[in-house]
Amino acid sequence: MKLITKNSKKIIAKHKWFLALFFLAAVMRFSYIQDNVVPFLFDHGKDSLAILHMISIPELKFIGPWTSIPGLYFGPAWYYLLAPFYLISGLNPASAAVAMSILVLLQMFLVYRYFNLESAVIIGFSGFWLMISKSAWNPYPMTLLTIIIIVLLLKQVQLKKIDNKLLAGLALTASLGFHFSSAFAIFYPVIILLVLLLHKLWPSLKNILIAVISFAVPFIPQLLFEFKNNFPQAKAIIEYFSRGGEGDGLSTNKVEHVINTIFGETRNIIFESRPDMTAPWLGYLFLFFIIFSVWFIYKNKKIDLQLRKIFLISGVFFLIPTLGFLFLHFNLWYVYPLIPVATILVGTVVHKLNKQFVIVFIALYVLTALSRLHYFLLIEKPKFVTDSGMYITKQKVIEYIRLDAGERDFSVYTYQPDIYDFPFQYEFLAQGLQGEVLPLEFAYEPGVPNYVKEKVDLLDEIDTRYGQRWQGRPKVIYYIVTDKQDSELLGNWWGRQKYDQIISQKEFGDRLVVYTATPMKE
Repeated sequence: MKLITKNSKKIIAKHKWFLALFFLAAVMRFSYIQDNVVPFLFDHGKDSLAILHMISIPELKFIGPWTSIPGLYFGPAWYYLLAPFYLISGLNPASAAVAMSILVLLQMFLVYRYFNLESAVIIGFSGFWLMISKSAWNPYPMTLLTIIIIVLLLKQVQLKKIDNKLLAGLALTASLGFHFSSAFAIFYPVIILLVLLLHKLWPSLKNILIAVISFAVPFIPQLLFEFKNNFPQAKAIIEYFSRGGEGDGLSTNKVEHVINTIFGETRNIIFESRPDMTAPWLGYLFLFFIIFSVWFIYKNKKIDLQLRKIFLISGVFFLIPTLGFLFLHFNLWYVYPLIPVATILVGTVVHKLNKQFVIVFIALYVLTALSRLHYFLLIEKPKFVTDSGMYITKQKVIEYIRLDAGERDFSVYTYQPDIYDFPFQYEFLAQGLQGEVLPLEFAYEPGVPNYVKEKVDLLDEIDTRYGQRWQGRPKVIYYIVTDKQDSELLGNWWGRQKYDQIISQKEFGDRLVVYTATPMKE
């Protein structure tokens, strides 16, 4: 016991600065997402319904969220990642943001373990890394995959020969990318192969066979889905490319858009500034640090072997996707897997500076992040708690409806610009599974065909647990409208509703209104 205590003290003493910063980064993240102040919108609701179905029926998913190609889906790893958090939290969808915060903290630990404290500080306190800790979206785990690939590539090139275990790990990690962001994952194999070839590491036939088998493993759920359903995704891919895909070809505008987006998103690893501190001095200060760091290293000839390898890997990581996106379909979130590359590169360059500059670098990140958190808690959070896009607001809306309805049977219809009310569908179904009384009907308008594929199974499960639901006529109807601006779409929606008269309304923030109506007389 004394030996364990002594070793623990040595570990804490050796890593005390990282441990202190890690704890602070964790507190900051959970300060942002406490009280359910997290976005809960279209995609969040859709994914949450799939996870609810998987853990409540239960039934494993073999495909994940849909992609931008009609009929093609990501792998189900996104659902598998979030499901334990939903289960532990009692089906609270805000737990997805907790999962992302933990995932980012894991990445902070990994870059400290394999690179340096400076890179870990960027992950702990910079704008981009704080942003992906506040919500949950399937491209976000790509940052972890990129870090793992960089670590494995460095280990591989340092060996100066192909290692089957490392190669299998690289292939497996690259393949997992198709569960989160296929548009970027297609570049992982090319990046890995090019880095190996540039280091004169030529894979043998045995190496290639091992890599192919490892690459195929994460596709097993999707392959099972294909065999079971007569290959719908294969047909979707063939049809997509037969139409010429969605790439808009090479043009000056496309080049400018891709480069500006990549540069703009990469710049988000800068200090986390407040919205009321938009002066460019932070950006200039950050740029000064980088220029000075490169100059200092060059002057002192401190470009050691590892830094050279990181420069090379970073160059390949940025070059291949940039060239590819000049011709392929491109969106802002396709850039996210590149952010860890910039993070590690900048952190490693700064790591070579004098100790005094490193201290200033770390202090600026921490202080600006704390200033940003203070601004959020003081100014932004009071506004967000009534924001229609936040989960806490949707909770308050349903709580109000239940209290107002009392013992009366009620129905709920929801309008929002993207039509499908997946977040409200999720919340009602989750509450039903926990024993709450359900509305007689809840949809975006009366009598529409079922647009939530999991709903029938979930309602059957609710009936099995709590008995058959009453299917009579409502005594009161609630209309949740998430848009105050008059439009043809909203006007047409009101025209399809069936009620006698509006008897009251209650506002939630500046965009969401709940209207209470009496049903049409028989």
